[in-house]
Amino acid sequence: MTVQVSGKFTVQTQTGHVAAVGYLRWSPTVRVGSSSEVVLPASFDVVLDNTGSFSVNVDPTTSNWCWQVVEYMVGQPTTTHCFSLPGSGGPFTYGSLAEVDPKTLTAAAPTPAWVAMANSTVTSAAVDGSGNLILTRTDGTTVNAGQVATPSQPPIAGAKLAAIGDSITATNDYEAGFNGQTNNLYQDSWLDYACLMSGGSLRRGINAGIAGQTSVQMAARFQNDVLSTKPSVAVILCGTNDVGQSVSAGGSTPDATTIAGFQGSIQSMVQLANAAHVRVILSTIPPNNASNRHYLITQLNLWLKLYASTNGLTLLDFYGQAADPTTGNYLISWGSGDGTHPGTAGQQMFGQYVANKLSPLMPANSPFVAQDDADPVSILTHPLFLGGALNGQGIPPGWQIASGFPSGLAVSYVTDSAVGGNMWQVQSAATASPYYVQFPLPSAKWSVGDRLAVGGIITTNGGNTATVAFQNQSGALAKLTPAKALTRGYFYMEQVVPSGSTSMYLNINTPTGTGISAFGQLGVYNLTRLGLTS
Repeated sequence: MTVQVSGKFTVQTQTGHVAAVGYLRWSPTVRVGSSSEVVLPASFDVVLDNTGSFSVNVDPTTSNWCWQVVEYMVGQPTTTHCFSLPGSGGPFTYGSLAEVDPKTLTAAAPTPAWVAMANSTVTSAAVDGSGNLILTRTDGTTVNAGQVATPSQPPIAGAKLAAIGDSITATNDYEAGFNGQTNNLYQDSWLDYACLMSGGSLRRGINAGIAGQTSVQMAARFQNDVLSTKPSVAVILCGTNDVGQSVSAGGSTPDATTIAGFQGSIQSMVQLANAAHVRVILSTIPPNNASNRHYLITQLNLWLKLYASTNGLTLLDFYGQAADPTTGNYLISWGSGDGTHPGTAGQQMFGQYVANKLSPLMPANSPFVAQDDADPVSILTHPLFLGGALNGQGIPPGWQIASGFPSGLAVSYVTDSAVGGNMWQVQSAATASPYYVQFPLPSAKWSVGDRLAVGGIITTNGGNTATVAFQNQSGALAKLTPAKALTRGYFYMEQVVPSGSTSMYLNINTPTGTGISAFGQLGVYNLTRLGLTS
C-alpha cells in the first residue's frame, strides 16, 4: 500500500511566480537510539516537471521511521524536512504535511534544529571523487549533500530521441514554442538525419539546440527544455562555446573555471536524466580549425571519455568522425568552411553515425507509419496509395493540386520491396516549376488544440528538395525538408492545431531542380483523440 503526495514549487520574481527547477530526494530515516534493524524503502529522486509540479506514491511511515526530503532547487537554498505519513486519509498535498523531529518522531518545533539550510543560494553542483554531491554557494563555501549513486543507464523505454546543444545541433531547425519560434521546421540537423536514417528505430523528439550556448547554460535549462518533453533518449553535445569563451579570454589551455563549469554541467545533466529515467548519451566536442582551441578540445574530450567509461555511459565520438587525423581540423568533406560547424554533408554524416550507434540500443519497435491501405484510424485515406490511379495531374485519389500542373514533371507510382503498397514518385527536370499538392484533413477529424502526427517514408536523390508539411488556411506549419539524398528515410512529425484554424492539410511539394522524390506509407493520426499525447 502506498499514499500519494503531490505539490508545486514556484519562485517569486518581479513579474510574478515562475516554475521552480530542481528535484526532491526522498530518503527513509530511523529514529536515533533505536537498536532494532529496520528494512526501509530505497531512496530516490523526484524531478519537478516544467510547471514546478510533482506527484509521487510512497510507503506510509511506521512508528520507528519517517521520510526525509531534501529540496534541491536551482538558485535557492537547499532545505531538509522530515515527514510522517499515515496510511489512510490521502492523497496528501506536500505543503500540508506535518513535519516531525526525526529523533523522537513527534511534532517538530516551529524552527526545528535539524533543518539543514544553506546560508546562501546554490550556484553550482558537482560530484567529487568520492561520489559526494558538492553544492557551491554564492559566498564560495560548499555543502556536502551526501553520497550520490554512480550514474547508471536506465533501460530505454521508447524510441523518442531528443538533443540539447549549441548551433552545431540547432543548425536550421526550429521548434514551435521553443526559443521564440512559431512553427516546427525540420531541415538538416544531425538529429533529423539520425531519425530519418535509423530504419524507424528512432523517433524525433525536441531539438533543444541554441546557438552560442555553453554547457553551463544548457544545464540550467535541461530539465525544462528536454526532460519535460519525456524523451526516451537525450543526446548532450556541448563544449564548443566553453572552449571558445576561454580562448577569447586569452587562454591557451583550459582554466580551472572552464574545466569545473564543463564537468559540473555534464554531471548535473547526467544526474537529472537518470532521475527522470531518461537514457543520456554524451558526445565529444567536434573539431575546430582554430589551432589555439585544439588543446582545450582534446583535454575536455579526454575527460569525457574517462567519465563515460568509468560510469558506464554511452559516448558518441563526433570529434573522431569529423577530424582530420593529420591536423585536428575538420576534414574538408565534412566542414562548412567556417572552421567551427559541420556542413550539410557533415550533418548527414553525423546523423548516420548516431543512427548506427543508437539503433542497436533501442528496444524492438515498429516504425510510426501506416501499414495497410484501409487503415481506419489514419485521417489520410489510402495511405499506401492503393486507392486508384493517378489523375492527369499526377494526383492520387483524395488529394488535390494547390497550383497548376507544371511542365517538366513525371509523376507515377513506383514500388519498393521494403515499402508497403505503392510509393508516389515525383521526378522533375531543371526547368520544372514547383509542384504543390495537398490532402484536406476533414474538419470532423480534428479540433483546435488537438495534436496531429504524420509518419511515413521518403526516398530522394536530393535534387528536388521535397517538403512534407502540415498547413492551415494561413500557410505552412510544421514541415520536414531533408536536403540530402535518402533511401527509405522514416520520418515523424507532430503539429498542434493552432487557434483560429478553419482548415487543415497535409502538403507535399517539390521545388525547382532536377531530382526524384518518392513517398510511401503516409499516415496522419489525431493523437489527442486516440489518447496518445502523454
